[in-house]
Amino acid sequence: PAQKRRMLEHLTRDGELWTRYGLTAIARNAPYYRNLGYWNGKVWVPYQWVFWKALLTEGEPGHAERIARTALELWRRETDASYNAWELFDARTGMGQGAHQFGGLSGPIAALYHAHYTPGRLNVGLETVVHTHAYQSGARPALFAELSTPFRRGRTGLVAALGSSGVYRVSCGDAVWEQTARESWLYVEVTLDESPRRLTIERLGDS
Repeated sequence: PAQKRRMLEHLTRDGELWTRYGLTAIARNAPYYRNLGYWNGKVWVPYQWVFWKALLTEGEPGHAERIARTALELWRRETDASYNAWELFDARTGMGQGAHQFGGLSGPIAALYHAHYTPGRLNVGLETVVHTHAYQSGARPALFAELSTPFRRGRTGLVAALGSSGVYRVSCGDAVWEQTARESWLYVEVTLDESPRRLTIERLGDS
């Protein structure tokens, strides 16, 4: 637990790996950090996806959401300004750099986009198994799934793209609570083990 806590601080503390434009590949307080490097001193989108997924796995959906929001906004801003698919981004300014036609590096940003903006999408941690998954659209969207974590037990995170903001009732196993989605998605922390548990997320109304 102490090592996990320190690693989480290293990822999320401004001045180490975290910047206003996302995670750098090298901590800014490292003696070998260089602003003018290629890998060193830059923000790479695939790196954001890897740690977004890892933080969902570890039951840290709040930190995962911050990474996703930052990456999506950075990509939107720089692509709108230049219409380029930039290879990497400057950690100080957020400016797109490197090759301008890196379509392959659009894959992780597309995955993040669909996880938040394609209604019905359900994204879970690396060790969570989705046994069943269904989505009900309309004025009161709902998502239903059966989930388990065969190789671990305890808290984990997920993000459900629901298509609208509002207040949602979330139930997982015997636990039931209400949660507000500020946008079209909802990040949820749940407790799972090797036995499949029923997850239900239903919109109750406006926030």
